[in-house]
Amino acid sequence: MKKILLILFVSINFYVHAQVDSLFQVPGTHCSMLPPKGFDKAETFSGFQQPNTGSSIMITELPTNYMVIVNSFTAESLAKAGLLLMSSDTLIFNGMTAYTYYIKQKANEVTFNKQVFIFGNNQLAVMVNGMYPEKETAVGEIILSSMKSVIYNETTAENGKEAVKFALDPTGTSMIYSGYLSGALMYSQDGKMPTQSADKAVFTVGSSFSSVAIDDTKAYTESRIKSLPYAEKTVIKTITPVTIYNINGYEIVAEGSDKENQQQLIYFVMLYPDNTSYYIMLGMTNAKYESYLSDFRKLHQTFMLN
Repeated sequence: MKKILLILFVSINFYVHAQVDSLFQVPGTHCSMLPPKGFDKAETFSGFQQPNTGSSIMITELPTNYMVIVNSFTAESLAKAGLLLMSSDTLIFNGMTAYTYYIKQKANEVTFNKQVFIFGNNQLAVMVNGMYPEKETAVGEIILSSMKSVIYNETTAENGKEAVKFALDPTGTSMIYSGYLSGALMYSQDGKMPTQSADKAVFTVGSSFSSVAIDDTKAYTESRIKSLPYAEKTVIKTITPVTIYNINGYEIVAEGSDKENQQQLIYFVMLYPDNTSYYIMLGMTNAKYESYLSDFRKLHQTFMLN
């Protein structure tokens, strides 16, 4: 959960321009909304972005009881992520109670205001996160108005594959597309998210949210696998240069432990189209290492850009 909160609150570099005046289904979600004027559909997450002000609206759906997320939004836990909780409240939203938060965060000497709505049920949490520079008060009003237009419809397809600029083909492997989460496509052995298979085999592919200076791609790849949850017991077995879709990167095969302290295979690939961005793939399983390692390799080799 801490990792999810950090992902949701990173500073993002934005680009493109557009304006839409009708309800728009946000790719990767079951939500539709009125896009804020002057904003564009985001390229690396579900939502909208305004490049010239660094403002955005991000919608994230999580397969968990929404009160789990609400209970994590304490002043103390947010402060640990560099976020200052200014106020919180509730409102009736989509016919249900939504918890609302007003938060401040400083990044690169700029103070950002964040307005967050959290609603859902005992199986799903929906988080609508609006962010804008503190000085852009007019933009903040536009964002809040747009956030209040969100309509959730559980019968609408989440169309996560339309939310990203990359694709994989699981044909010939044991992995099945299981959903979309925070800019990443998810695959599992049983096609469920989270997986309920005994082997706990999963595969995820995503991309960088923001520009980052990368001088040594090999060292950066090693540092990223060591930053995974429970990575203190991770042992790298091999690290190998790879080229997929004419993009160079590195493949790591490692062994580690999950949160239940069960041993697991970790398959980790990072591809670097340039020195400021990357694509990242992660496969994990608690059993049948050789079989799943073969599947993970087959799957990552199908990576392509849309």
